[in-house]
Amino acid sequence: MEALRVFDGGRLMPFTETNFVRTGLSGTITTLYTVLVGNTGVMKSVTISNTDSATRELSVYLVPSGSSASTSNALYYQVPIRAKSILQWDGYQVMDAGTTIRGSASGNVTIHISGAIL
Repeated sequence: MEALRVFDGGRLMPFTETNFVRTGLSGTITTLYTVLVGNTGVMKSVTISNTDSATRELSVYLVPSGSSASTSNALYYQVPIRAKSILQWDGYQVMDAGTTIRGSASGNVTIHISGAIL
């Protein structure tokens, strides 16, 4: 299957749509995805679901290569999500090679992140 293409300043660039992450989060900050060398990632959609019967907190970080997860690179930081509810984000976050998506949660929280690889 041929990759789709996006227009970038006078040239077409191939890209492949992908699911970066589909997993549950734990209490420890965990690496969920790493953009490979030679690629650029574009995060387009994040869906977070609290399947628990209590409010839970979650944090999601876009960590540049060589850095650690911190408030300076948090997409979400200790955000409360009510029981049996979802949080949806749609937009664009460009991630250079080596950038990691990291996350943690205080309970039964699942996360789905999709986007594209350039």
